[in-house]
Amino acid sequence: MRIALVQRQIGAARLKDREEHHNHPQRRPVEHRHHAAPADSSDNGRALGEKASANRAQLFPGMSEADLIATFQAYLGDRLLRGMSSVLHRRFPGRTPNLVLSGGCALNIKWNNRLRSSGLFADVWVPPFPNDAGAAIGTASCEMFGQDGRLHLDWNVYSGPGLVASPTPPGWEKRPCDERELAELLHTTGEPVVVLSGRAEIGPRALGNRSILATATSRSA
Repeated sequence: MRIALVQRQIGAARLKDREEHHNHPQRRPVEHRHHAAPADSSDNGRALGEKASANRAQLFPGMSEADLIATFQAYLGDRLLRGMSSVLHRRFPGRTPNLVLSGGCALNIKWNNRLRSSGLFADVWVPPFPNDAGAAIGTASCEMFGQDGRLHLDWNVYSGPGLVASPTPPGWEKRPCDERELAELLHTTGEPVVVLSGRAEIGPRALGNRSILATATSRSA
């Protein structure tokens, strides 16, 4: 409801601007004509953002920061899906190809899920490090293919540094424990617990081998 409400308000504000320009074109300031930018340009988006920020209470009454972020997230997700659909139908008519995502925005789980559930693609794959951190392994893969034509790279997400024996820092204690013992430790102490297991994971996600866990009900944590 919140997201739809804000999108309707933005749409109404734009419609009002168009109507005022149509009925009273002489009232549009010269400065506005000079700075007007085509739709979808960075200048247009910046100007719209400044206008929305200056008139936030009027445009978004009662909207929290979380509501605004969710609205922006949903809007960009819609634009992404429409853009991908347009490119797909234009370049691959009648086909459902596979899709590999890369770049920092490929870390957005909500957008990835929308693309995956859209039915536009047979399969969607997001590397565990689609941002610039993946450039090194991409370079290695290109060199491997150039040298002997190999296309298969044997690796997994737990290919980071392994554990190194070291003394326990003052004030800390360490001991092996399974999931049940870990849950009991969190419950009885209420203190955060650092989990170290095997080799570190590659990419920006904590997949269990390097994690800091705390009880969800602890205010201090």
